[in-house]
Amino acid sequence: MSALLLALILTIVLDQGSRSQRTISRLGDDFGTAATVSGGIVLAVAGNAALGAIAGGLFAGLMPPDARLLFFAITLLLGGSGLLLVAAHPSARIESDAPAIRSPLHAIGVLALGRASENTIFAIAGVAAFTQAPLLTTVGAIMGGLAALLPALFLGRRYRAVMPLGAIAAIAAMILTCIGIACAASAMGLLGR
Repeated sequence: MSALLLALILTIVLDQGSRSQRTISRLGDDFGTAATVSGGIVLAVAGNAALGAIAGGLFAGLMPPDARLLFFAITLLLGGSGLLLVAAHPSARIESDAPAIRSPLHAIGVLALGRASENTIFAIAGVAAFTQAPLLTTVGAIMGGLAALLPALFLGRRYRAVMPLGAIAAIAAMILTCIGIACAASAMGLLGR
């Protein structure tokens, strides 16, 4: 159960202000919330969640417990630093880093490939490795990804105006960084046994 909750919370937090969220905002404005678009988003989120969890599950078998905790700590630290970039530029234009979208299918391909390069998939791998529960991690990551991305689809560009993404990202970055430092110190034996 901890794997499901960790993946759920981390995915929701790390997707705030992400490139995926900006692409989906554009999709909502350009193509609406058609079944093709919604289904494609579900497939892209599920595929990337499964890929990250499988990778984390494979890593878990190769690492001792302290190494798994350290790997998880690194994912938290990288996630926190990625959120600092969102906090520093919360009002970045939606079109700034996304290619021109020609069709819903093209957008889903851009989304699927884009999600594979974001902090979220690395965090999913970290949770799966740390908890040694790739299936629950996949379920939690899918639920968290959809909870973070579908509101952006339904609200379109208004989502960035409604949500205080800079404040959310700054607070989450501080929390993830502090937890990541504590996990790393524990994994290295600096906090005692």
